[in-house]
Amino acid sequence: MPLPLSSQTIEALAEVISGGSANDPNPPIGIYRQGWRIEAFMKSHGVERGISGGSRVSSLIGALAGLQGQPDGESALRRVIEGAADPRDFAKAPEK
Repeated sequence: MPLPLSSQTIEALAEVISGGSANDPNPPIGIYRQGWRIEAFMKSHGVERGISGGSRVSSLIGALAGLQGQPDGESALRRVIEGAADPRDFAKAPEK
């Protein structure tokens, strides 16, 4: 079954992976990750295209959206989604 994600879903996934904007006064949805940690997260899930230039959140949104329609995009998105929900990442922040 194809895994087409809406732009809202991609944005929410990016918020969970990145922890949101550093300037957002609201508590992050996910665990805040610096740019290099987002790159490492993406690479650990087999996605070479991580973030580059500009905002880390908008770059991540672009990278996630860019996976759709790629030959291995569906598989890559599944790996990233599963990684974003890995409970081991939330051991120090169980409320998230």
